[in-house]
Amino acid sequence: MIERGLTKQSLKILAGAAAMFFCGASAFATNGYFVNGFDPTQQAAAGAGLTEGDGPVSSAANPAVGIKMGNIAGGSASAFMPDRTATVGGAGPLTPGTYHSDNNLFFIPNGGINMLVDSKTSLGLTLVANGGMETRYEGNPFAGLGAGSTPLGVGLQQAFLSLNAARKLTDTLSVGAAPVLAVQSFQAYGLEAFKGSSSNPGAVTGNGNDWSVGCGARFGAVWDANRYVSVAAAYQTRMWMSRLSQYSGLFAGSGDFDVPPEVSVGLTLRPTSAVAVMLDWQRIFYSQVAAVGNTELVSPAANPLGASGGAGFGWQNMDVYHLGVKWAATDAWTLRAGYSHATQAFNPSEAEFNILAPGVITDHVSAGASYKLTRHWTVDAAYTHAFRNTVNGTANPYFGSTQPISLALSEENITLGASYRW
Repeated sequence: MIERGLTKQSLKILAGAAAMFFCGASAFATNGYFVNGFDPTQQAAAGAGLTEGDGPVSSAANPAVGIKMGNIAGGSASAFMPDRTATVGGAGPLTPGTYHSDNNLFFIPNGGINMLVDSKTSLGLTLVANGGMETRYEGNPFAGLGAGSTPLGVGLQQAFLSLNAARKLTDTLSVGAAPVLAVQSFQAYGLEAFKGSSSNPGAVTGNGNDWSVGCGARFGAVWDANRYVSVAAAYQTRMWMSRLSQYSGLFAGSGDFDVPPEVSVGLTLRPTSAVAVMLDWQRIFYSQVAAVGNTELVSPAANPLGASGGAGFGWQNMDVYHLGVKWAATDAWTLRAGYSHATQAFNPSEAEFNILAPGVITDHVSAGASYKLTRHWTVDAAYTHAFRNTVNGTANPYFGSTQPISLALSEENITLGASYRW
C-alpha cells in the first residue's frame, strides 16, 4: 500500500510537469537549438554528467543511468532569457539598421519518473523540451528585397516523450534504450520577399503554426570501472518527422524538418567520495538535416526554396565540450558548477538566413545546488550564463546583396526543480 501511494504521488508530479509543458513549452537555444542539460542537476554542471543519475530526467541524456537514478519523480521549470540582435550595414537592398528580437523570456518545463523493477532493471518516462529558432523582430530587413511585412520571425517548439529501460549486465556495466516520440510546431512570418524564390510560394510564410510528429530512439551505456572512474556513451538516432506541409516552400525537402542525430561520450573522475569531475563530449549532426544543413549560397533559379537542394541555414555539425564539478558538501547540500564550449554552427557567409535563427552562442558557465529537504524531497536550482557572441558575415549574393551582417546573442537561464525519492 505504501509503494502504491508513493507511485500515485510520483505520477501526479509527472502529470503536473506534462501539463506545464504543453501550456508553456517554447524555444531554448543554447548549442544551436539543443539544450545544455535538461534539468537543474545537468544544467548546473553545464550539461556534463553523462555517467550520472542525479535528477528525474537524467535518462533523457543517457537511458543507461536509470539504474543509478533509482525510484524518483520530479519536474523543473526554466526561465530562459535570450538577447538577440541583427545588424545590417551598407546601403541596400536589405534595409540597413539594427534589429532586436522582442521575445526575450520563455518558460520551459521538463519532468520525469523512474522506478526500479528489481535490483538490476529500471523503467522510466521523461518529457523534455528542445528548440531554439524563436525570434520576433518589429522591423524587417528583408523588406528592401521588394516585400516583407512586420513582425519578422520564426517559432520552433519541440517535445520528446521517452520510455526508458535500463539493465545492469554486470556489477560495473549498465545499458539502456528508449523509444522516443517527438512532436514539434513551427511558424514563420514576414518572409514575403522569398516567395518568388520558392518552389511553393504559398507555403513560405504567414501560415500559422504547423505541427509534425515523429519518432526515434536513444541508446546508452555506463561503465563504472572502479570507485574513481566511470565512462559513458550515448547515441540518439535521427528523429524522423512528418513534413511541415504549411512550410513546404520554405524548408528543403518540401517541409522536411527532422531532428538531427547526436552522439555523446562522458568521463567522470572521483578523487574523493564527495567530489566528481565530469568531462563530456557531444556531437550534433545538424548537417544531416537538409533544412538546417543546406547552404544558403545556392541559386534560387536552379535550387528554389523547398526543393531538395534548396537553401537552408548552412549549419555544420557541432562539437560541444562540457566540464562540470559536483561536490557533496554535506549530507543535505550538493553544489555544482560547469563550463561548456561549442564550435560555431555556421560560417559567416551564411549570415543572411540566420537572422531568423542567430544560434551563435559558443560558451556557457553555470552553477547550482541541490538541497535535501527530507529523506524523500529534494529541491534543485541552476543558473547559466551564455556569453555574448557575435558573428560578422555578409548577405547572400544570390539574393542580390553582399552587405555586412552582424548577428549577436547572449543568454541567461534560471531553472528550479523538485524531486521525490522513495
